Amino acid sequence: MKNLMIAQSGGPTAAINATMAGTVQLALTSSRIDKIYGSIHGIKGLIDGNIIEIGAAFTNLKNLSLLCATPAAALGSCRFKLGNDEATFKKIIDELVRLNVGYFIYIGGNDSMDTVLKLSQYCAENSIDIKIMGAPKTIDNDLCETDHTPGFGTAAKYIAVPLLN
Repeated sequence: MKNLMIAQSGGPTAAINATMAGTVQLALTSSRIDKIYGSIHGIKGLIDGNIIEIGAAFTNLKNLSLLCATPAAALGSCRFKLGNDEATFKKIIDELVRLNVGYFIYIGGNDSMDTVLKLSQYCAENSIDIKIMGAPKTIDNDLCETDHTPGFGTAAKYIAVPLLN
């Protein structure tokens, strides 16, 4: 059995915590996942070793519901663009391996999905068996090959409602 790591980055839309709640809820019912970890302040948390175990906090469905209605990013966000520095990739992967993480879900927008792509490629090129997945969330609705993203509807509603009144 492997562990799950969740991180959030980018703008803290209403959808970012709801996405995390759905991820946690599914992980709690999975026979493949043992522990659920959260990286504080996105990918920076993995680089800095700022990790907490979050699974036990959400075994109560009421807490998951509260997370869905909580504004901002529960794990904290960052705007760190991952470059091509081999040492940084190694540090991130070493932390995931140390925690027996088999699944990493990064919730965010363009830069977050770029990080997902780079980490996925690094794992593939180095035969590392960690599934790196992105959960797109952006109010800009500008992710390539994505029809629309969580967060965009919130922003559109926020703009449209005053115009309708």
